[in-house]
Amino acid sequence: MPRLRHLVDALDEDIRLASDGQALRRLVVIRLRQALGISQLALLEPDGQDRLVLTALASEGALPPPPQHYPMMGPYPALDRASASFRIDWSINGRLAAAILLRTLSPRLWDEEMRDVVRSVLERLWFALQRIDAEARLATLRLRQSQILRLTDHLARIKDPDAVAGAALDFLAPVIGAVQLGFIAEDPEPRLAAWRVHNPAGGPLDEADFASLVEWIHGIRIARFETRAMPDLWRSSAGPDHVTVVPASAGAQRCGLFVLLHSAPLTDCADLRALLEDGATRAADAILRARNARALAARAEAQHAAEERLLTLIENIPQLVWRAVDDGQWRWASRQWMEFTGLSAEQSMGHGWLAAVHPDDCAAARAAWRQAANTGAMLAMDGRIYDVAEKRYRWFQTRARAVRGPDGGIEWLGTSTDVDELVRLRDRQQVLVSELQHRTRNLLGVVRSIGRQLMTSSDSMECFRPRFEDRLGAIARVQGLLSRSDATEVTLEELIAMELGAVGQRNAQNAVLSGPKVALPARAVQILALALHELATNALKYGAFNARGGKLSVTWRTEQVEAVPRLFIEWIEVCPEGVGHEPDIERRGYGRELIEKALPYQLSAETSFYLTGHGVRCTILVPLV
Repeated sequence: MPRLRHLVDALDEDIRLASDGQALRRLVVIRLRQALGISQLALLEPDGQDRLVLTALASEGALPPPPQHYPMMGPYPALDRASASFRIDWSINGRLAAAILLRTLSPRLWDEEMRDVVRSVLERLWFALQRIDAEARLATLRLRQSQILRLTDHLARIKDPDAVAGAALDFLAPVIGAVQLGFIAEDPEPRLAAWRVHNPAGGPLDEADFASLVEWIHGIRIARFETRAMPDLWRSSAGPDHVTVVPASAGAQRCGLFVLLHSAPLTDCADLRALLEDGATRAADAILRARNARALAARAEAQHAAEERLLTLIENIPQLVWRAVDDGQWRWASRQWMEFTGLSAEQSMGHGWLAAVHPDDCAAARAAWRQAANTGAMLAMDGRIYDVAEKRYRWFQTRARAVRGPDGGIEWLGTSTDVDELVRLRDRQQVLVSELQHRTRNLLGVVRSIGRQLMTSSDSMECFRPRFEDRLGAIARVQGLLSRSDATEVTLEELIAMELGAVGQRNAQNAVLSGPKVALPARAVQILALALHELATNALKYGAFNARGGKLSVTWRTEQVEAVPRLFIEWIEVCPEGVGHEPDIERRGYGRELIEKALPYQLSAETSFYLTGHGVRCTILVPLV
């Protein structure tokens, strides 16, 4: 007993400093056997399956080794009976925690004091082993946390989801001791996103073999690969225990599966499983983050491309585009606006754009903005905007609609369209309509006058009809000229040639036309044509074109009289001796009345018409404004 008590005291320091559980077990059984002076001493501990297992043995002599397993409870002799084998149990909280099996060559008595000392040694040993196991688990946890932190930091720098999976496989392979590893991404169909061969023992598989094995064991169909026959080695030796499948999930979102192949069944190790699951979770976080980042980048790129296309469209349409808030305070203006007006973007912001608006239109523009801001209706206004290139104002049609943003604010998107040509065409159209109405009234007046004069001078309808139709033909020819696209460019020479042609004398050898090119005002064409027609008709019937040897000379020129341009026309017929003239002209018929009265009245012309001894001389002086 003194040796035994001395042993207990000496073991306290060893137990306190011990860090290796198995070494501590061996030390305790050796010293305890020596102190008790027995042949064999064994340490028994529960294995979790309702039995005791031999964990340490100290033996000397010819005793055979004890069995490896023992029942939790068994028939052992009482203290007052001699025996060669005796077991001392130690329990905590009513559960057997450890036992010492004592064996000798010959039976002996085991006293109670010795049993209590042995139990105290078992108690110290059990608590020491618990401490060592806790420290080992803590160290394992710290190592695992360090590994996971390094993995997390490494994965966080990888942007490609498949590269994240590959990096996770590189981390897991040496830690788990897998032969081959793969990551089956679910996005959304299963596919082999990453694959590694860590140890080619047993013959390496290629990717298709790996995919077939995964389908063969776990039913995961990878669409990229066709199912292939399994190699004989794997068909004969591999089974579900050789494959570990760990879901890669972050919260409720799963992104795939880690599949690990082992050359032998993986032993059940809680720490290894925890490390594997923790690594899969961290990898899932990184994969999902990379996927989201890629999706965000793709959306951002698509949005940027859409914005570029929209900006290109905006900057290439012929309209001036802008954005505004409130009562017309601009926040953005397109390139076209700045190029057209010469105002910079800064100068145009707020109400600065009004600097390009014609001063007479600014009040109307502000009123239109106030009305649109109060009602929310479409902004519609017309006004003149300064064209810096042409150095003049051009008419623009401005339209804008209110767009409500996600924050409830209202922004106006508007365009200003150049309608200057349309406005000018509209004004010109109004002028042309007025001119047409004026010409129509004049034409009707001319026709009425012709009819009245011919009715007065005609003795019968047979006499009236050809003369009336002849003059209507002259009017029709003039209207044909005026209806041309270049009606304002009817020249005097063209008018004279047309009327001579109407009486068959367009290329008459005895007619001389001389004068510069003079464009006649549209208002003067009709009445001048009628006057020339009367002169040409009388020349055919009674004058230069009626007698052999007759000659016609028509000359014209332009001159300035009191700063007013005027056209001077002189019509001279020279006839042979004995050729007379139509008495109608002498008694001031329609032709002469047209020349002497209608021309001065309608054109403010100065005219003269008189007969000479050998022909006719007529002059017309017409203002060209």
